[in-house]
Amino acid sequence: MHRYFFLLLQHLGLSAILLATLYGAGVPQIPFFLGSGLGMASLSQTTDPLLRVAIIGAGAGGSSSAFWIARAIKNSNLTISVDLLEQSAFIGGRSFSINQSVSVPFSVELGAHLFEDGHKNMWRASMEFNLPVSRIDAMDQTLHFWNGVNFVRKSPSFWPIVDLLLHHGHPSLALGTTYKRAEQVAARFAEVYQPNFPTWDAPGELVARLGLLDLLISNTSDYFVRTGASQSVVNDIVLPLLGGYTDVPAHALQSLFRMSSSSFYQIPGGTRRIFERFVDLSPASLFLNTTVKSIEHVAGTPRWRVNTTSSSREYDAVILAAPFHQANITTPESLFAKVPLVSYKTVHVTVLVTRSPDVNTTFLADPSHSQDGRFSSISYWRQTAGRWVIRINSQSPLSDDWLSRALNRYDQVEAVFRQKWEHPLQVPTVDLPPIRLEEGFYYLNGFESVVSSMETQIMASFNLVNLLLRDSFGVDVCGSSPTRNHNIPAQRYFVAGWDC
Repeated sequence: MHRYFFLLLQHLGLSAILLATLYGAGVPQIPFFLGSGLGMASLSQTTDPLLRVAIIGAGAGGSSSAFWIARAIKNSNLTISVDLLEQSAFIGGRSFSINQSVSVPFSVELGAHLFEDGHKNMWRASMEFNLPVSRIDAMDQTLHFWNGVNFVRKSPSFWPIVDLLLHHGHPSLALGTTYKRAEQVAARFAEVYQPNFPTWDAPGELVARLGLLDLLISNTSDYFVRTGASQSVVNDIVLPLLGGYTDVPAHALQSLFRMSSSSFYQIPGGTRRIFERFVDLSPASLFLNTTVKSIEHVAGTPRWRVNTTSSSREYDAVILAAPFHQANITTPESLFAKVPLVSYKTVHVTVLVTRSPDVNTTFLADPSHSQDGRFSSISYWRQTAGRWVIRINSQSPLSDDWLSRALNRYDQVEAVFRQKWEHPLQVPTVDLPPIRLEEGFYYLNGFESVVSSMETQIMASFNLVNLLLRDSFGVDVCGSSPTRNHNIPAQRYFVAGWDC
């Protein structure tokens, strides 16, 4: 804390004698500082607060980072300003929706939007922000996934054990053991919500602490076969039901993390509303449509200069909440060398609003059509007033002609929406970056190589902000020092950061 007060006085031009006098006598209380909320002011140099932070990326991780900083300001009366820089025109990252009103008004989700029973941050946010929650199977009793050969019916629970036994016999019993392992994964991650759970300096440190390292280094398919499932069960049921985005199976930790839920939920009007509220309730000044070109050291100081396409500004700390190598941001070589290269896969999402979900299975099963529109899954569910939403994940864009042949009743389609995303390939690995790349520079998205979900990004951002606050002020989000116990026993409904 003294370090930043010293820099503040220097910036204000006070004499060396006054600096020495004030620094030796102790630091006075700085008044509370509140940013401009969703203000869109230009990035100009102004009188520094005690700590100036830049967050790059306004997805689940970046928006929740701003929110956790807001909680810290409230709990410890800190003086922090935050600039939230986002290259797109919206908050939410891969959580993106469109409110269509072609026929019956409802929200069409084009990205991440489902959360599960055990996702406590998502649930707590929806309750605190008075947002409605819809259970996905309240709209339809089944989801349907196309595995390249035929449709696989998926009940709202990931584990339709009766169907597995009827169709695949005794080898499917091995999945019961895997289900227990999935429950163990969920229980281990639930420990992070508890009071006094220590911070971690790298994603791999957390995985090892939770006893899940064996899953991080195992391929999903190999893991299931090794635990007793037949290869046909894995290929025909498990992998399709995971709704994978690529032909490369993820590591087993990501897969088991997704298997533990019995139900899935979303926020009507768009799940990204949670992330918009995170920003709205934070001190962050939001700058949409702002592309960061480079980040560099400020010579002779511990500060960082963030250069965008239109301006430049200096910060005491930078949180990069975007993929390091894919963000196309020029950084010092010392940072670049600490972040392993992660491969990404382009996924094209096509969503149709239709009065008939009838698809042409003969066309879809014909391998000659794969070059025109190779896809990994098709799912559909009933909305309201006889409308269905069909969502197709594919490796290349799907033309109107392809869609007209894939659907038997294309004349019933009322709207088509398209979106392209980049998803990380979560291959088995132990090569993970640290969170604190250098003094004042924190990297959030390394956690996506461990588990990629909206919930875990919020969880990881809470940990990152705690690291930043302890480096800067010696406190955490809840206002406690790292050496002082919260004295709160483990509780079933406790959520660290919300309940402190």
